[in-house]
Formats: sequence, C-alpha cells, structure tokens
Amino acid sequence: MVSSVNRDDVEALARRAIRKLIVEQWILAGLDVGERTITSHLFKYMAIDRKLPPWLDVDHEYNKSGDQGLAKRIGWPSESLDVNGERRVMPDIVVHRRGTNKHNIAAIEAKRNGRDDEYDVRKVRALTDRPYYYGFGVLLDLGISKCDNITVWKPSWAWLDADTHDHQYRDVFGSDTEIKDLNDLGRNSSR
Repeated sequence: MVSSVNRDDVEALARRAIRKLIVEQWILAGLDVGERTITSHLFKYMAIDRKLPPWLDVDHEYNKSGDQGLAKRIGWPSESLDVNGERRVMPDIVVHRRGTNKHNIAAIEAKRNGRDDEYDVRKVRALTDRPYYYGFGVLLDLGISKCDNITVWKPSWAWLDADTHDHQYRDVFGSDTEIKDLNDLGRNSSR
C-alpha cells in the first residue's frame, strides 16, 4: 500500500465521526435501529470530514475490488459459499481509492454492542491481506446499552493490520468524562 495517510489520520477521522454520531444521532441507539442505519450515519460523517487527501474515498458497504469491479471475496469454511468456495464480503465502511487496491487504507466493521464476532474478525483479517491489502482493519464496538433505562454509548475498537494476530479492544475516547459529556450532549440534543 502506498499512501501518505497513516493510522493516526484514520483514527482521528473515525473519532471525530463517532463524536458527531453520538451527539447528533444519539436517539438512534434508543430506538433500537439496526446496525446498518447507524453505520450509514457514521459513514456520512467520515465522508464529509475533508481532512483526508481529496483523492481518497469513504464508502459504506462497498463490495467491489480493484479496477475490474469484481466483488470482494474471502475463503470461508461454512455454508453460504459461492462456487469458488468463497464468501462475498462487504465491509461496513472503507477508506480507500475506488477502482484500485493500491490505496486501500482502512476497512471498518461495526457492531451496536458486541465483540469478537467470528465472521467479522475473519473478514477484517482477510481484508488486510492479499489481494486487498487494507492497511488497517477496525473492529468497532459502539457499546450501545441501557443503564437505568437510559441509553449509553461507550465505543471501543480493536485495530488490526496484516501482522497483528491478537486484537485488543480499547476505548475510543480517552476518558470516562469525555464519553459521559458526549452522551449528555446527545441526550439533550435529541429532546
């Protein structure tokens, strides 16, 4: 992968988008909407944040690979395989350059509340390897839960690359005060 975009750039982009998601779309968590609805808003906030080079694209559920427009596929030992013994994959959000695998920066898989879904871990690992070569795979747990009948977001993530074998989740935001303030802002803005 040849790129002037590094992990710090992508982390900052995702962190800004997650902040906006919690504050501006906080009510979605309480309405118990599906993951796809939430990730579509996260994608939107990432795509309009133009701190990345203008030649990069951010896409939601992008399923194509390279310049031939073939579907992304990974080997998968299970049912629902195609005739090649592979399964089509569609990452929730990708940061890349469309039409090539030379600038695949990050593939993000998000869950409302959950970690270590075997399929997502395998998918993210496969996307950091050939032929896709995403620089980073991100397992994002939005940490949406109810506490005393109040919706709370507490996102955490694990970052993987081609050399990472174990994945450790860590909080997206550095302090409990920051996430509490974001939840309070979201709760108050949705009234």
